Amino acid sequence: MPRKSVLTPAPPVPTMGPREVRAVRTRTGLAQAGFAEFLNVSHELVQAWESGRRTPRGAALRLLALAESHPEIVFPASMAGVATGAQDAVLLPRRPTPVLGTLQAMSLSTAFDALLCGLADQGVEFVVVGGVAAAIHGVAGHTDDVDIVYDRTPENLDRLAGFLRGVTSTLRGTPGRIPFAADPRTLAHTAVLALDTRLGALDLRQRIAGVGDFAASRSLSARVSVAGRSLRVLTLDGLLAAKKASGRPKDREQVVELELIRRTAGG
Repeated sequence: MPRKSVLTPAPPVPTMGPREVRAVRTRTGLAQAGFAEFLNVSHELVQAWESGRRTPRGAALRLLALAESHPEIVFPASMAGVATGAQDAVLLPRRPTPVLGTLQAMSLSTAFDALLCGLADQGVEFVVVGGVAAAIHGVAGHTDDVDIVYDRTPENLDRLAGFLRGVTSTLRGTPGRIPFAADPRTLAHTAVLALDTRLGALDLRQRIAGVGDFAASRSLSARVSVAGRSLRVLTLDGLLAAKKASGRPKDREQVVELELIRRTAGG
């Protein structure tokens, strides 16, 4: 049976046609090329939207819908075409930075808290990446598992193996829920492990595309408070690099939201 999402899903957004997209762009005063750059999509894609050959979807659609209903939130006041009356001086809103964010504020489940706090309490050195990191930064959507990049020092491998044995790990996607015999040697030589545990799903990675191994991920991480623990989470810059390197449609859509969040935070 497929697992239920443990993040609050984004509400559905009505489809936008060529006329609506063109109206949003006109309000900004931008040409198609500038509008594409603002949304972090290709000029060709904006042309396809406005000609009706393609329709916006995912994060781009959510951003366009928000821009249509609340332009004062999305567009900087300096954009020539924005007419928001008394709110012309309103700048992009600031979101909490990763250093100040908390998992509870992002509507994550206590299962995710338990997994991450359990790893921390075991003394495991790791960086949170993937969907949970994106949610902490404010990206709308859902994820079914916790993704981490971990340190491969002998001491850390021992601690990670001990944690996995304690939470009854099994290999995900295999018939019969095959138990995972967690040992440091396996963890040292397996690039990716997708596991189910009694605390939830956990994906272990030795490195992440666009960023690198644990040392590289650590250098692009920030501290986040989770149930009284201080954990490392990939920064916006690190997450953007990873999403762009992935090339998956879902990740390409999240790049749009992450770029907006970075502008919102003044980065």
